[in-house]
Amino acid sequence: MDWLDWLREKAEASPHKAGAAVEPARPRDADPVPLEHAPRSLLERALMASGWFWITDARGRTTFVSESFEALTGVPPEEVLGRAEWLEGRHLEPLMAERLARASQHHREFAGIEYRQDFAQEGRSPAWHIVTGIPIFDAQGVFRGYQGITRDISARKRAEARLQASEARYRQLADTTSDWLWVTNTHHQFTELSETHLRATGIVQLGLCRWELDGADIAENDWNAHRAVLDARHGFRDFEFARTLRGGEREWVSVSGAPRYDSSGDFLGYQGTGRYITERKQAELNLARSEERYRRLAALSADWEWISDAEHRFTHFSERATNLSGRDPQLALGRARWDRADVFMDADAAVWADHRRMLDARLPIRDFEYRRLGADGNVFWTAVSGDPVFDGHGAFVGYEGTARDITPRKLAQTRLERVAGMYAALSEADRALAEVQDAETAAAAVCRIIYEMGGLVRATFFRHDEATHTLVVAHHAGSGAPSISSLSLPPRGMSLRGDLPTVRAFLDGQSQVIDDYPGDHSTAPFHEAARRIGVLAGLAVPVRCDARVIGVLALFAGERRWFDPELVTLAARVCATLTRTVEGFGLAQRARETQEQLRASERRYRQFVDLAVDWYLETDPDGIVTYLAGAFTAHTAIPVEKRIGERIFSPPATIDPERFDAFWSLFKARQPVRDFLIQIHGINGEPWWRINAAPRYDDEGAFLGYAGTTRNVSAEIEATTALREAQEHFSRLAMLSVDWYWQTNADGLVTYVSESYQRNTGVDPATVLGRPCFPTAGMEPAGPAHEDEGEKAIWEAMRAREPFTNVTYPRRFYVRDGEDLWGVSSGEPVFSDDGTFQGYRGTARDVTEQVRAQRALRKYEAAAGARKERR
Repeated sequence: MDWLDWLREKAEASPHKAGAAVEPARPRDADPVPLEHAPRSLLERALMASGWFWITDARGRTTFVSESFEALTGVPPEEVLGRAEWLEGRHLEPLMAERLARASQHHREFAGIEYRQDFAQEGRSPAWHIVTGIPIFDAQGVFRGYQGITRDISARKRAEARLQASEARYRQLADTTSDWLWVTNTHHQFTELSETHLRATGIVQLGLCRWELDGADIAENDWNAHRAVLDARHGFRDFEFARTLRGGEREWVSVSGAPRYDSSGDFLGYQGTGRYITERKQAELNLARSEERYRRLAALSADWEWISDAEHRFTHFSERATNLSGRDPQLALGRARWDRADVFMDADAAVWADHRRMLDARLPIRDFEYRRLGADGNVFWTAVSGDPVFDGHGAFVGYEGTARDITPRKLAQTRLERVAGMYAALSEADRALAEVQDAETAAAAVCRIIYEMGGLVRATFFRHDEATHTLVVAHHAGSGAPSISSLSLPPRGMSLRGDLPTVRAFLDGQSQVIDDYPGDHSTAPFHEAARRIGVLAGLAVPVRCDARVIGVLALFAGERRWFDPELVTLAARVCATLTRTVEGFGLAQRARETQEQLRASERRYRQFVDLAVDWYLETDPDGIVTYLAGAFTAHTAIPVEKRIGERIFSPPATIDPERFDAFWSLFKARQPVRDFLIQIHGINGEPWWRINAAPRYDDEGAFLGYAGTTRNVSAEIEATTALREAQEHFSRLAMLSVDWYWQTNADGLVTYVSESYQRNTGVDPATVLGRPCFPTAGMEPAGPAHEDEGEKAIWEAMRAREPFTNVTYPRRFYVRDGEDLWGVSSGEPVFSDDGTFQGYRGTARDVTEQVRAQRALRKYEAAAGARKERR
């Protein structure tokens, strides 16, 4: 039987059959290779590879084998020389035989042909070999045979067998520590799921990624973070998510996984375990509802996290810090908070000094607020909270904390302050202008009042000079002296319009807003002067007299986008007051009666605009309503005549009984009433109204009653209520992170444990009251050194009366003999108002399952490392 016949017989057992016929290989364009000996370089490579070199003739008969053949196979060379059945007696898989037969039939190269050789010697293990061969052609292209290399791969095969056994042991271990096993490929698609998972769910989900599973319910950001971990090929533990099953039930699972690699280090995917944690999650939800008195844990809720070292220099920021400000937080690493280039240090120096003293004293910080400059030039407000961190020996290592973006709240607060300031300026200007005697004094007063009460950097009044046709700086208040004395105007009769906002306001008679003063090209000539005094926004408001623009009031603020529409309107009203005053100086002398009516009207108007907004009312000295503005009916749907003759707080209006006495005391004392709330029932939405009122007197000083205005504040109250409910909801969610709460006295004896303690430990709370909460410093550790670190950390912290966070410790108290239980606890010292130490309070949760899994993993890794060293 020749070689090809032998191979065909072996290949018949293969389930894979050859396809279309393959054309014979072309002869190589090279000189013929002598059959008497092998090329020196190839022979050397064969010897270096712990194999042997061989040559066959065109009929497959062996004509040469190297010297190492007998040493590696135990077969004398003379037994194979001249024979075509050189593979006979070796175990060749049918698929390998088919590949070899096809290559030999068409005189092609072959590689990677593996076979097993059994030896007759007793006690000698079988060997595995791998064969590679190339065809030989003479100068005329006639096929002359094969030459090739055979290498011993027994070590690799034995390693693969050990690996399979190891995998089997791993699966057996994982089956005992989890509910199911899973395996994914390089695309994170499931390729294997243990039978326990299939039996429990009845769902086949092979070929899907975890985030593609039916009913998976988790926030997109959490999925993205999990996918980022997988793409980075990091191991992960206890990734939790919920699923909604086909029957509508909600199920929680926790999965852990590690990357897989082949012997060459190529990534193969992930393998891991999964556990059902629905009962634990439900218990956590129940715990949150019953532990609301610990709402202070929500204080660390945040938009991003930060870490600093012992010198208060930042070492870490979470990713969301970049999203909020647009600046790369990595630029601040290695710097303290007060050394960051984007932090405003123009706040009260004493506030920053107190903040630094608290950090140096290693005290917790809560809601420290400061300003930062974003990448787009906008100002961001940040509130930070943090706790000191200590290592296992009690040494201070820095702070870990959270930060919240409070810009919306600060902007709203700032806007209210601006609006209130402008209303105050409007009221003060109205009062002051009633006392001035000429137009120049009026313009100067308005300039000063709006600067002082409006929170501005500068206010300048430009008066139109008819003779020179220019805008001349007539009055000025605020930072620095004006950089110019006048602005030129285009010639009369020309349609030319100046680019400068102040000139445009004069020519067009419309207010001009500059949101970004340094970035506006029309203000370029004044950018340097603006920078010196901190101008970032501007507003130019025309001032009229007899329907003619006589000047411009230019206002400058130290923050971009300062002048919103309401502030522009209020500034225009201030200018309108100035206009009325200026116009009044040019009017003819009026009769005394008219002047008295005007003064009364002006006083009423001043009270109205000072307290504004929705409707106006007047009462007699007993609090009976004598007058209501027509807008009352429009806002309340109640006819005015129904309320005349009644008190403000009579039905359908109601008043908080606790506030009534304070209100009535102010009324009887004839004091102004500010921000007094009433609710009107029986109309749509039952709105809330805020009343501001002031006493009225006649010219002789007799008390006439009160005049006041109201504003609908239902939306504000609803927003405040919603915020409070949201905070309470968040506080409840914060309770999900612990299993029970505990508290001790100054001697370390338990004085309180929450009701959830028995549910999570099986121990009656009454049995632990009055007993030590943790092992004391006088007790010797009972476990391995690395497992005693948690106890030591707690001992050191409690000796120093310092807080400790998330410390893992063996639960040696209140357990049965032989039980191996573990917990994670956090605690903080409690002091009285006079600084007396009163004990500790904290949280705890059971982590026994996690510790057992870690032990099993360490044991497996140690065994694997030992096997690797033996190889």
